[in-house]
Amino acid sequence: MTLTTNTSRPNHTATHTASPGSTPGATRYTAHGFQRPPGHSTGQSPGHSTGQTPGQANAPARSRPARIENVQLLEAEFTNILRDRIGLNHRFAAEWAQELVDGMRQTYGGKNIHIPAPDKTRRDAAIFAQYNGTNTAEILRTYGISRTRMFDILEEQRALKKAAAKPV
Repeated sequence: MTLTTNTSRPNHTATHTASPGSTPGATRYTAHGFQRPPGHSTGQSPGHSTGQTPGQANAPARSRPARIENVQLLEAEFTNILRDRIGLNHRFAAEWAQELVDGMRQTYGGKNIHIPAPDKTRRDAAIFAQYNGTNTAEILRTYGISRTRMFDILEEQRALKKAAAKPV
């Protein structure tokens, strides 16, 4: 199984591939719904799976509900985290990921939850430490930020350093 996810970067897609031995030509899960390989039939009459009448069979297919896709996406992301950051082998990581998602569904199922963006404190401190007045282009390229954002970060870091230096 291949799971394709869109990242926060424009025009960038990450593809996650299941363990070796997965079925070639299996259903593909994307951010826009399920995609079957070319020539793959569902065994249903044309238009049946999308709720279309036979006359509408050539119309663009509607994507499936996001619920199934979100479960698949969460399992894939947890699997990657457990495998890449913690070092579990793929089989155990996938099993644990499934358990984590099941637990989250029981606790938070049907609720909207907010997951905060990563803390950028370390990144901003590193930019401040690395900046020497002549390496602007290198920092912009390394951290993928705009020139304006870099100078905002430098100003924020100077203010933090100045505030920390003030006697209490």
